[in-house]
Amino acid sequence: MKIDLKSNPVSDRRLLKLIDQCRTKQILDYVKQHCPKTTIPDNKAKEKKKNKKASDDEDDELNVNYKHSINITTYDNSFKIVVTNSVTNIRDHIAACLVNGIKFTEDTFKKFIQLQNKLHDTVCEKRNFATIATHDFNKLPPGDLIYTTALPNELVIKPLNKNDPITGANLFGKLQAEANNLRKEKKRNTYSGIHKYLYLIEGKPQYPCLLNRNNEVISFPPLTNSDISKIDINTTKIFIEVTSTISQHACKKVLDTLLKEMVTTLDQDLDVQQVRTEDHNGQTKVVYPSKTDLNFEKAVNIKILRQH
Repeated sequence: MKIDLKSNPVSDRRLLKLIDQCRTKQILDYVKQHCPKTTIPDNKAKEKKKNKKASDDEDDELNVNYKHSINITTYDNSFKIVVTNSVTNIRDHIAACLVNGIKFTEDTFKKFIQLQNKLHDTVCEKRNFATIATHDFNKLPPGDLIYTTALPNELVIKPLNKNDPITGANLFGKLQAEANNLRKEKKRNTYSGIHKYLYLIEGKPQYPCLLNRNNEVISFPPLTNSDISKIDINTTKIFIEVTSTISQHACKKVLDTLLKEMVTTLDQDLDVQQVRTEDHNGQTKVVYPSKTDLNFEKAVNIKILRQH
């Protein structure tokens, strides 16, 4: 092989001499040893590395045989939660989502109720960390929900599995009396069931509540939901809300866990629709699930499909 470099301007005298002598091998060896090496700029190198990782992740994704999936659709502007300032320092945080196309059997419905109870004791840390409430969305009147507070004597709710409405103050007093009687009857120092959560609102000047479009209380966290939006075996669309005194992250963590466990418990894919929560000025507080939510490890075996 012959390389003609004589017409090229060369400042290196040694290289120029080799060119004049037409010593091809020596020219290549010299250039290899003395030519400055080019490097990829840091930002380009990082971009290349990032693209490679994305490509590898995509390849991994294609190679995983997921058993179930969660399909996420964007929120509907005709339905949102509006949070008032009054919840500050009472029970500040709320996040929610909708689950469509649920198909309960007697067995899976029972397991779903048991799942909520289990999560209240585990990830919710006995409702100290957060509280879950589930509603039959089709039993709610169309329109936004209001997350607010009310005076104990002014909050009126028809509690789960009860026939008559009752004020928050009377409900608290009734549950407290029941708890004391049960404790004496069974001769123990601890409360059980809903009674063990009474201390979470004891002494509060106002009680947190979630109102439907008709200003009816559908949720009184952390104690109970309303019977008017109670889910049953025929429920196909579930509205799930999680409230917390800790943080927004706490609400989202519990929702992540609940949805993951629902897939396993119901043994079916989930269609989850985002719910937007905003303040009284119309500014977005949270949209769940967002891109940062439901990011499970591959071992969980649930594929997350996000609408773009």
